[in-house]
Amino acid sequence: MQRQDKNNTAQTEQSPSLRKPHPHDAASLRECFNSPADFLRLIHGHEDAKGKVAWARKYPDSFENHNPRAFREVEVAFSALNGESDIYLCLHRYCGRKRQERLVSQLQAFHVDIDYYKKRPHLEPETAAQAVLQKLQDKNLPAPSFIMFSGKGLLAVWMINPVPARAVKHKEGAIKRWRQVQDTLHKALYPLGADYSQKHAAAVCRVPGTKNRKRRRNVRLLWCHPNGIEDRSLDDIANDVLPPRRSRKPRKSKTVKNGTLKSDRTHRNLHSERLQELKRWAVSYVEIPDGMRDHFLFCAACSLAWLVEPSRLENSIVSFATESGLLDIRGWTRNRVKQVTQSVVKRAYNEATDGTNNPAEGQGRYKLSKAWILQGLGITSAEAQSLGLVHLNPDPEQCERHRREVNRQRQERHRRKRGQRSRADYEENSASRQKPWEAHGMSRSAWYKKGLHKRPVEAEETAISTIEEQNRKVA
Repeated sequence: MQRQDKNNTAQTEQSPSLRKPHPHDAASLRECFNSPADFLRLIHGHEDAKGKVAWARKYPDSFENHNPRAFREVEVAFSALNGESDIYLCLHRYCGRKRQERLVSQLQAFHVDIDYYKKRPHLEPETAAQAVLQKLQDKNLPAPSFIMFSGKGLLAVWMINPVPARAVKHKEGAIKRWRQVQDTLHKALYPLGADYSQKHAAAVCRVPGTKNRKRRRNVRLLWCHPNGIEDRSLDDIANDVLPPRRSRKPRKSKTVKNGTLKSDRTHRNLHSERLQELKRWAVSYVEIPDGMRDHFLFCAACSLAWLVEPSRLENSIVSFATESGLLDIRGWTRNRVKQVTQSVVKRAYNEATDGTNNPAEGQGRYKLSKAWILQGLGITSAEAQSLGLVHLNPDPEQCERHRREVNRQRQERHRRKRGQRSRADYEENSASRQKPWEAHGMSRSAWYKKGLHKRPVEAEETAISTIEEQNRKVA
């Protein structure tokens, strides 16, 4: 046991790079780009590192991946790579044998690979780096820790304190928010040539102090933050990049345990529609058939109890009976109406006074089912269709069609409220009908091939051209 402790102590003394180097000031940060070994210590040489370091070397006819267990082995290998060609290093740590995003164990930076030469082939790297900083400033995004020239393109890196990629094995953790930040940064720098194919956590970058074999140019530092590398966490960067999180409100249930409604909006719509259809059914008859009158009045009174205050409920029931023609029938008087609906009025008063609503125990307002109403009134599918009854329709297919139509109209109103155009409006203003390529004297394929179908964003297109004009004036 003592021998093992001595070996660990000796290994720590031989590897001073295992000390945590953060934070760096600007002067010490520039020194980390003098050689591959210094850059390796900047990215991976800290005491909180957990996992393996992945690096690779590209030959003219092959690509060789390395994933040693000990950091010391990587450090020794990088000490002999100064001036070599096509050396790559991953910015994160891994827990497996392969360099895959699902095996990332520790996140250590955000990065954006910028292929500016695809937008402006003759642009100088220093000018492109200034354009990147200007674009981030226009988007109110934090500046990177450093910008590096890879021999052909740029690499912008935001260093953060190491954080575990996943809270539990094979489950999403910090890497989910890391991807959101990566996506936002790539979208902001896309007009300058951000490469979406390299935004994943398994991407590699070229190492300073080495060469780009194809371009025959050195990998070097272009710009570093005036404050160097500050002590910043993933959440600090995410709060500056992502929009503020909205607090998720707990979902409200329709009823509580004792049956009391939290909101009567749903019941008001239900009973208002039910009351209108009951009245429509009653008016269709010259005289409501005998044997259905008590049932009809009782159902209407139960719906009115959900729409009217208890103090006005009795008078509202009498008014509804008059409009429905019940009081015109021989033997039907106001006292008969009150006698049929007295239990409805009594329950409504008790609920308003005690606040109890439990129909199973004879408390609170009645809640009648659709089947019970149809059973007493004897409404058929043909009768419901002729009267335009929707809620009091015994045909389930017609009710389903109505439900879908109501949902379709509701969703359409929601889309119009959000500013989305209708299909007819979209087709009327589409390029297929307006044919803008004819005004420019070219074919449709040439119009899309040259990218003229994209909407020009002035701020994005002139980000680099403005800097070029300034450099020309200075020259």
